[in-house]
Amino acid sequence: MKTFLTFILSVLFFGNANASNEQDFIQTHIKEFYDMDRTVREFENKLLNIEQKDTALKYIDNYSLAIEKSLSAYSKYKTSDNKLIAEVTTDLTKMLTDILNNNYQLLGKLVKSDFKQQELQQECKSLVEKNKYISGFLRDVSIGICMTTVKDRPKKASDNEQFSKLTEKKRNQINELLISKFGKEIKTMSKENTNTPFEYSCVAIYEFLNMTWKFEKE
Repeated sequence: MKTFLTFILSVLFFGNANASNEQDFIQTHIKEFYDMDRTVREFENKLLNIEQKDTALKYIDNYSLAIEKSLSAYSKYKTSDNKLIAEVTTDLTKMLTDILNNNYQLLGKLVKSDFKQQELQQECKSLVEKNKYISGFLRDVSIGICMTTVKDRPKKASDNEQFSKLTEKKRNQINELLISKFGKEIKTMSKENTNTPFEYSCVAIYEFLNMTWKFEKE
């Protein structure tokens, strides 16, 4: 698991990549995390109020399928020319795989055993807590996702200038995607008040990309 500082320092040592690569990666991330946000909210709500084993099986399976879809979407970035994209992808897929394995473990137990209602509730609550713990680290990875767009500062630039690998048009296209998913409310949403780490990540991206930047020319 990488820290904020590790990501910030590591980006200084990696060369620039084609801006479309960064844009594509971030847009994929937004789409996947938007879907995951919706899925995990339903998953946690159902499992923390579980009464029937069939319901648990259904929503654990739904969450697992959503993770598998995301893992498939991220797979092409493992060999990105932008080394930070490849590194962040490795961290993301590791965490998502750990959550998926937790789900599989309980799915296997539920299929093989008949739990009393209280036992079922305890097992489901434990799964939610374990998955929330792992997904909490996605907040740390969010800065790495943002840093994939940062360009090294030219020698003559002032210390307060920040340079982006994106063009302003590409940044605006990412904004449009975020607004289409989360509504205009994302412009004023606070990371601290988000409901899941998946939503947190998307709000963090919006905040970061809408700081003051020197963009690449079209």
